[in-house]
Amino acid sequence: MKSTPIRPILTMINIVNVCTDKCV
Repeated sequence: MKSTPIRPILTMINIVNVCTDKCV
């Protein structure tokens, strides 16, 4: 549970969230 690996994960989740919001 480090800050380094969580940053890219959050970014991916953010991108997926935006894509889902705009795609759907």
